[in-house]
Amino acid sequence: MRFNLTNTMVSVHATYFSLLILISIQFIYRRFFFPFFQKKLVSPLFI
Repeated sequence: MRFNLTNTMVSVHATYFSLLILISIQFIYRRFFFPFFQKKLVSPLFI
């Protein structure tokens, strides 16, 4: 039971951490790369 709970917590933290990384990457992309690339290429992921 304790191992199961620890495993679930680790999984939740990993999901939250990867989501945080994804959000920060998207923010950096919007902040720096999107004004440079928006005339050539518009990605539907970052609108």
